[in-house]
Amino acid sequence: MTIVRRLFAAPPAHNRLDVILWWELRRVPYNLVLGFIGCIDIIAMAFANMLGPLVAVGSILFAVAANVCYTAGWITELAWIGPDLGAERDFAPRAFRAGLAFSCLLTSLPVWIALFVTVVRRFTEIFPR
Repeated sequence: MTIVRRLFAAPPAHNRLDVILWWELRRVPYNLVLGFIGCIDIIAMAFANMLGPLVAVGSILFAVAANVCYTAGWITELAWIGPDLGAERDFAPRAFRAGLAFSCLLTSLPVWIALFVTVVRRFTEIFPR
């Protein structure tokens, strides 16, 4: 089984701890992916001369918020499946995939802003250096 398939596969849960464990085992890869994108953000912002003291504070607050939202994944799944733990777990892989995609898009937003500012600076004087 490939890493991607294993990441998105959800075996039947025998108890609530299985549900929580499934999500928590994927928290590290989730954070690694977002951390990698965050590093690209910092490089892009440095290239666009947009780094400031608030970038570090914003990065930490974003990481905390992303992990709070991640925790909402298994809380929502537990509420979704209710007492029927033997049911097929299609919610978890779908929610994880959608949440990861949304988080990656949101995390990459500074890259797109830096690219926009760089292009605008190149052709106008709207954003002073």
